[in-house]
Amino acid sequence: MLRPWIIALAVLGLASLWMLSGYVGSAAEEPHPEATAEQQAKALPRVRVEEFTAGDNVRELMIQGRSKADRTVVISSQTDGQLTDVLVDRGDIVAKGDLIAEIDIESRENLVAEAKALVEQRRMEFTAADKLSERGFQSAVRLAETKAALETAQASLEQARNELGYTKITAPIEGVVLQRMTETGAFVKRGDQMFEIVDLDPIKIVGSIPEAEVGLIQLGQPARIAALTSKPIEGTVTFIAPQANETTRTFEFEVAVPNPDSAIRAGLTSAIYLPISGEPTHLLPASILTLDEAGKLGVKILDADNHVVFREVSLVDDTPSGIYVQGLPEHVRIITVGQEFVTVGQEVEPVTDASPATDSPASDPQVSEG
Repeated sequence: MLRPWIIALAVLGLASLWMLSGYVGSAAEEPHPEATAEQQAKALPRVRVEEFTAGDNVRELMIQGRSKADRTVVISSQTDGQLTDVLVDRGDIVAKGDLIAEIDIESRENLVAEAKALVEQRRMEFTAADKLSERGFQSAVRLAETKAALETAQASLEQARNELGYTKITAPIEGVVLQRMTETGAFVKRGDQMFEIVDLDPIKIVGSIPEAEVGLIQLGQPARIAALTSKPIEGTVTFIAPQANETTRTFEFEVAVPNPDSAIRAGLTSAIYLPISGEPTHLLPASILTLDEAGKLGVKILDADNHVVFREVSLVDDTPSGIYVQGLPEHVRIITVGQEFVTVGQEVEPVTDASPATDSPASDPQVSEG
């Protein structure tokens, strides 16, 4: 049996050893000042960044449109008579002045001859009265009467010639016969519609542009038209409506496209691409866009001290090559991978594609693409 003083001495020794072991452990775990700085540097989250520079905001605004004839003319009969010949049919291409139909002249040639003879008679009467008036043998009233009779005869001759000319129906414009509303042998009256001709050269492409963008286009600017032919064709803006449609709040505009062979038909749906320019923009991949706590759309960029800053942006255009945005400095470093893992104001370690291969950012979960 151990003596009490031996037991007390053993307990005191064990207690001393326990206290000593705690001190040594605390001293061993205290980090070296240099190690602390290195560990803190390694603790910064790593994000991939890329520098973007603003460029000229030259882009294409796409508007849905449709093709439309430049002019449409309905030809009506200007005299009564029977059609002796109809020379064109639907789809025929005609030039200005081409003969397209004829009306029986009946007695119109005789009427012209009679009117000519009457004019000659009235001219002789006026000449004689004028000479007598100069000698004082004819009154001024008689002279005025013969002059009026001559003018009336001349008007009758002009009318007879017009009636004869109305029997020859000619195309008033160059174009394509869209409708033929009569047949050979039919009797037409003055005012009856006979043909409809459309002028397809140039062809007009009509679209409507929103009021927010109407100020971006101007008369005379080029436009590219797609879907009308196998290849895009070029045109020119020739009309912009001075007033918006009250219902849609859009402005109608027209683009003229050369169509010498009338290959482009009217009424076709097409896409109008209008090159427009504005304030400088950045072309960015859509994947780097993010939202802040208020739900605003923007990107996370780095300041000079590598602190995260949120910058709100406004979308200008969406294209297959990326999105155009405004609201950023001309030169800016944007976080392209890892933006969802860092917060505004946080210091980060930026990594670019040009960084050394050792300790690759792609191995860090913070910047992993997957």
